[in-house]
Amino acid sequence: MNIQDIMKMSWEEIQKETQKPKKAQQKETQKPKKAQQKINKYCSECSNCSNCSDCSECFNCFNCSDCSDCSDCSKCFNCSECSNCSDCSYCSYCYKCSYCSYCFDCSNCSDCSECSECSECSECSKCFNCSNCSDLQNKKYCILNIQLTKKQYTQKMKEIKRS
Repeated sequence: MNIQDIMKMSWEEIQKETQKPKKAQQKETQKPKKAQQKINKYCSECSNCSNCSDCSECFNCFNCSDCSDCSDCSKCFNCSECSNCSDCSYCSYCYKCSYCSYCFDCSNCSDCSECSECSECSECSKCFNCSNCSDLQNKKYCILNIQLTKKQYTQKMKEIKRS
């Protein structure tokens, strides 16, 4: 696959490429059971959280610590403004991420570290504006592990958002 192939692909085709089996199996995340005890320590203005500590203004979180303004997260540590994440630490503005650390504004990523504005990535480190990638380090503007220019990446992402 090359840049021209990526630029011709629809979002559905990119998603299908991403769905192909990967080397590592995705880790399963467990949702808290509704019957569990709600023991929260030193939390402030949290709602419907269980077994959390030192959190503030979180909603529906389970087993989190030192988080703020998060919702529907599980087993996160020191995250802020995250939603539907699990087993993450030091992340901000992330959505549906798991086992990530020090990520910013990422969505649907797993096992990533120090990534920003990435989506659907797994096992990436220090990446910026990557989509549907895996096992990358120190990369920018990649889709399906193919390096694009900033202009190509921006064009493709605008096209994807329109569809």
